[in-house]
This record gives sequence, C-alpha cells and structure tokens, in this order.
Amino acid sequence: MKARFDPALTQRVRSLIADRGRASLAPDDPRFEGVCATPEMNAVLNRVAPIAEALFLVMSADGLCSMEEKAALLGALRTITDDELSEPAIEALIERLEPTLAAEVLSDRISRVGSQLAGDRDDSKVAIELSAALIVADGIITDDERHVLEQLAEETGHDPDAALALLG
Repeated sequence: MKARFDPALTQRVRSLIADRGRASLAPDDPRFEGVCATPEMNAVLNRVAPIAEALFLVMSADGLCSMEEKAALLGALRTITDDELSEPAIEALIERLEPTLAAEVLSDRISRVGSQLAGDRDDSKVAIELSAALIVADGIITDDERHVLEQLAEETGHDPDAALALLG
C-alpha cells in the first residue's frame, strides 16, 4: 500500500525549511539545544522539529517502531531538509523525542505538536502527508496509527477523513 503524495508541496516545504530566513513560528525547543553547531543549522532543526515529532508520534502509536518506519522517518527528514541537517543531527533530534513519549499523555502531546504546526498550512499539510506515508511504510496500518493521524489532522485544521484517505 502506498500513500499518495503531493511532490510539489513537499518541494515547496523543503524550500521553505531550507530558507534560513524563515524561522519556525514555534519557539525554539530546549530539548534540541546543542544538537547543531551553527545558529543556521539550529534554525533549520527547530523549523523541522514539529514535523519530526508528528512523524515520531505516528511511528510510535502502535508501540512498535519497525526498521522500515525508522528508515522512512530518517529519509523524510533528510528529504524535507534537503540534506541540510547531518544524519547525526537528525538522529539526535529523534533520540530527544523518545523520553517525552512516556512523560506526556499522547493526546496532549498531539495537541501540542498540532498547535505548533497549525500556524503554517504548508508545514502542517506536509506533516500529515508524510505521517500517512510513514504509517504505510511497514505495510501494517493499526487503529492506533489511524487515530494519531486523525487527531493530528484535526489539531492542524485539516480534514481528518482526507488524511485517513491517504492511507489507501
């Protein structure tokens, strides 16, 4: 099963994220301090962090993080940053998302991430599309993954039914 993508949208978001002059609307996340060596790369990381967290939440929804899902997550982050972030920086970003998983109620975390993404329609749409792609990456679509995708769509102002339709 493959999700349908809008490559033009992904390209636009990639360009926006790579444009260091356009900062994230969300404040810098203290979890990512010290990951990047330069302020420019830190700006890229903070811009992509809410998208990464949305993808991470979808990936973690069923309690299993398959190798296919992890590879898809790394690939998605490399793609949308146009390889502006090093693989160690992307891995550090993902590692710093994990401890929060058990410390925060899932619905609250989805709401927080959704509110960070909701301010930018393109970023939130690409987060939904990439989340759908990540869900189908391992060939198994669970109810928990569907629920996270549906809630992310609601929190970002997108049609939940349209988001679920991306799953095929």
